[in-house]
Amino acid sequence: MPEPQGPEPTGWELMRGLERVQQSIDSLGGKVVTQAAYDSDKRAMDERMKVMRDEIDDFHTKSSERDRAEAAQREENTRFRKNMNLSIALAVASPIIAAVVGFLSVKGGA
Repeated sequence: MPEPQGPEPTGWELMRGLERVQQSIDSLGGKVVTQAAYDSDKRAMDERMKVMRDEIDDFHTKSSERDRAEAAQREENTRFRKNMNLSIALAVASPIIAAVVGFLSVKGGA
């Protein structure tokens, strides 16, 4: 710390200086915290942030699982529709083929 250049301050000047420092501290009010209070608040905030991150991760996990289940269901529905279409086609085609074969055999035999 540099040495003062002027004469030593009087007791009155020191008292006024201390009062100004006290007023500055008082004006800060609840804004001044100790390191322990800061560390405690930081730990609490970190814990809240961890809980929030975990909730977000759980949401993404559940969302991914739901997306996979929906994709599997869509695939199953598509497979079912294709099988149903094939069954209907075979059900409709069989009598038609039998009629054509019968018609050709009657025509060919006559």
